[in-house]
Amino acid sequence: MGKMLKVLGAVFLLLIVGFVGLLIWSHEKGEATQERFYAAVDTQDPEKVLELFDVRLLEKVDAPVLAMWMKAIHDNLGAFKGLAKSKFSTSSSKQDGHDRLESSGRIEFEKGEGESKLVFLDDKVIAFELRADAMPQPWFTGAPDTTLYRERAEVLLRALLANERELALREMHENLRKQVLDGNQFDRAYELGQKIGAVTDMTVVDESFSAEGTPSLDLRFTIGGKNARAIGRVGFQFTPWRGELIAFDVKPAP
Repeated sequence: MGKMLKVLGAVFLLLIVGFVGLLIWSHEKGEATQERFYAAVDTQDPEKVLELFDVRLLEKVDAPVLAMWMKAIHDNLGAFKGLAKSKFSTSSSKQDGHDRLESSGRIEFEKGEGESKLVFLDDKVIAFELRADAMPQPWFTGAPDTTLYRERAEVLLRALLANERELALREMHENLRKQVLDGNQFDRAYELGQKIGAVTDMTVVDESFSAEGTPSLDLRFTIGGKNARAIGRVGFQFTPWRGELIAFDVKPAP
């Protein structure tokens, strides 16, 4: 009986040591992932942060929007200094067979501090959040570079005029997609495309950003065709990390 109790005691001790070791490992890994994430944020290069993202998160975050968030951190909080070691919590679990790590705690910057929460799946970020009193609300006041949205808008307009419906639908937000499929916008755009002929040039002539309510970007184009010219308009709405294509119009030039 005494031997059995000793064996059980040894097993119990091993379990405790293993559990404590796992907690320490999770905590250290949580700190390391936070360090890696905010070191990337500190570079002011959104591509460095996007490299850390899971593919599912990449589909929801535009580089220009992420760049504005990083700039807001840099302008209002300053450079990343490190972690408040005593104010961190980390938990690990399994999610559909994948390793899930959730880390939260206080991040220290040159001009202040903030509360960070990161969630990783197999070492890739699937969610992130930073709360800090010094961060302006809203922090998104317009993309510093609208090239991405100009390119997406041009892809849409060219696809509409050429009757490439699947390509056009891929660029649209799901609500606009449903509206277009239920209406006759495709037919009207293709009819115009037939009238103006093959597109020879497309130029952005105006862009306007509004921060009121849900931030939005409006792009206006002149479109040159082999036979005639047209004008186009494409609208994006930011909700919140991605610019969603929510509206378009294309018609003959006056």
